[in-house]
Amino acid sequence: MTGTRMPRQGIAWIVLCGIVCGPAVADAQSPVAPVSLREGTEVDVALTKSLKSGSERDGDPIVFAVSADVFSTSDPHTLFISKGALAMGRIIVSKPHGMIGESGSLQFSCDYALAVDNRRVYLRGGKCIGGKGSANVAASVVTTVLIGAAGLFIQGGNISAAKGTTYRMYVDQDANLRSGVTTPPPAPAAAAPR
Repeated sequence: MTGTRMPRQGIAWIVLCGIVCGPAVADAQSPVAPVSLREGTEVDVALTKSLKSGSERDGDPIVFAVSADVFSTSDPHTLFISKGALAMGRIIVSKPHGMIGESGSLQFSCDYALAVDNRRVYLRGGKCIGGKGSANVAASVVTTVLIGAAGLFIQGGNISAAKGTTYRMYVDQDANLRSGVTTPPPAPAAAAPR
């Protein structure tokens, strides 16, 4: 004989290991579907301090808090953004009212909220903007600054936005949670008294 032969016991061991271990190895390597949040999902945020035109400076950061839990659109039992999570924006324009009846101006944005895995989920003030990619970023900024319905563009005499004022924002682009992040299951509903 020119080659060495494997004993029959060795062949049986390899076959047995392939049958027993094969499914476990395949399961460990199968991809897990990402937990996602779709573009256009509503996210309500509230100001954590009052703002006043002329008192704020252009470019200053603004802190918001997410007003309600936001659950994944791919798995409605998975928490994606927690109530109370940090959301950040900035002052776009802050101008006091003028002496000859010129109205003040206060424009600000809410740019992102933090997901449970601390990733930024980018937000915008308008629900519908067509298109994807970098062209959408400019359109998103303009919409956030100018949209009246979201209350992010305020003009008049002395302008102020009170602490706790809630604004409806929308997810600007699809977002995924990092794999391995676990979120607590929702609390069970309390039984109604009989």
